[in-house]
Amino acid sequence: MAKMKTISIEAKLDEKFKIEVKAGDHVMYVDQTKAGGGTDAGPTPLEYFLASLAGCIGTVSRIIAN
Repeated sequence: MAKMKTISIEAKLDEKFKIEVKAGDHVMYVDQTKAGGGTDAGPTPLEYFLASLAGCIGTVSRIIAN
């Protein structure tokens, strides 16, 4: 049986739309563009979603290839 892995994410809503996300030892910022009412401190939620999808597809492809 595979071991279970615990993942911890902490998110804090800052000014306007800016969100600070702590994932393990990493800190990321999610925000909206200035035109969208944010401060442009980080990628938008949609950009993070698409980047995570690309990361999943790339990782699974590499696992299968190996």
